[in-house]
Amino acid sequence: MRHLVEEEEGDRDAIEAQHREQISKLEDMVRTLSAENQTLRADMIVTQAARTKPNTQNLK
Repeated sequence: MRHLVEEEEGDRDAIEAQHREQISKLEDMVRTLSAENQTLRADMIVTQAARTKPNTQNLK
């Protein structure tokens, strides 16, 4: 009986460790995607600003 309890605790510890590892990987992925999203937004802003910038050469 004691052996079964120890085995169940070991299984639970292994599952919890695997869960923590998966959560850590997901958090890293979220950080990476967030940084990529910020970069893309900045690129979009620069592109939009370039499109809407008045052409001062034609005004002279």
